[in-house]
Amino acid sequence: MSWQHVMRSALVAALGLGLWVGSAHAGDTAYVNMETLFEGYYKTVRANTGFEQKKKDFEARLAILREELTTMVSEARKLEEEAGSELLSQEARDDARAKLRLRVERLRAKEEEFGQFRRSGMADLNRARQVTEEELIKDLGEFVRTYCVGKGYRLVYDINGRSLNRMPVLLVYPKDEEITQEILAELNKGHEEELQQATAELEALRKAAAEKPAAPAAEAAAPAAP
Repeated sequence: MSWQHVMRSALVAALGLGLWVGSAHAGDTAYVNMETLFEGYYKTVRANTGFEQKKKDFEARLAILREELTTMVSEARKLEEEAGSELLSQEARDDARAKLRLRVERLRAKEEEFGQFRRSGMADLNRARQVTEEELIKDLGEFVRTYCVGKGYRLVYDINGRSLNRMPVLLVYPKDEEITQEILAELNKGHEEELQQATAELEALRKAAAEKPAAPAAEAAAPAAP
């Protein structure tokens, strides 16, 4: 579930025609891009920064388990080679087979630990993100509604809204009546420095994540027990 997808559906539902008071006349109607507000909201940027850091920490712990798993696979492969080597005595080959059985058992347990940690970790991250999304959506929806009503608008359209065929609901609208930046400035008023700092941190975290090489699927290379 992406930020944008949730925002587009839930914010439209939160706002809807909630600003409708009566028949709208010229000057009573305004247009706003809720996606721009959501992404530019200092609380959203701060939440994204926190989420990226949590994901980074989770991936670091996952990398440790993966490295342990890779080492165990290499050791098991070596024992597998010794168990089948005709250059070794029968006693040495039997000893290697016995050790290999134990190593494979430990390897399977480590694979299960790795898989469980990965599944539970991703589930925890997704739950935390969903809770944060819902809180931000509610917070932003209430702010926009209060702001627009206070300004005397009777009807406010989300220009980012999409129809079922993924086309914009509003194909043409008077752009001089869009108030997105006006609301965004008010939304972040007093938090400009915090927004700037969180944005820099978020960009740094995402850049580091993008430059990080893909992790090898070491858990899939385990040998079979003899």
